[in-house]
Amino acid sequence: MTVLISMDQAEVVTVAIKRVILYAITMLTLSLHSNNMEKTLSIRMEKAVDLLARVAEDITDPVRCYRLAAGVWYKNNLVGLGVNSYKTDPFQAKYGKHEHAIHLHAEVMAIKNAAKQMDDLSKCTLIVVRVKRKFPEQNKNIFQKTIAKPCSGCYKCIVEFGIRNVFYTNFNGELEKL
Repeated sequence: MTVLISMDQAEVVTVAIKRVILYAITMLTLSLHSNNMEKTLSIRMEKAVDLLARVAEDITDPVRCYRLAAGVWYKNNLVGLGVNSYKTDPFQAKYGKHEHAIHLHAEVMAIKNAAKQMDDLSKCTLIVVRVKRKFPEQNKNIFQKTIAKPCSGCYKCIVEFGIRNVFYTNFNGELEKL
């Protein structure tokens, strides 16, 4: 089966894959050099948030002004990555807030991709990051992290798949637990 994607989509996928590889190398280095478990966990979460923020920044066709990326992590491994998209999907339709909410949300896409890798997501962690332009009036590509709390439809998907550790960026760009 051949899947056709546009050059823009291929570029976004290539950039995302490169960042995931860089993140994996960083995590391996951190786990080899850190004895303090709490510090390591904090650094890993920061690195995960930074990775997702960069993925969100690279979205070439954001839905309105929203640039969201979500990752499902299991034992410090990224098992599912998702970004918000205008693409429609029956999987998203199942979790939409209403019958017209059929465009893929980052959280649902990440969970869908993770479910292809693993049967049980209950021991996974979901991290959701949203970025927005810091100076939209100047049309510069300088972004800042902002609120990315999952909507009610995404929350329904999270509950159905049993993901108990869910973090999202708040208005200040800091992580909060759902």
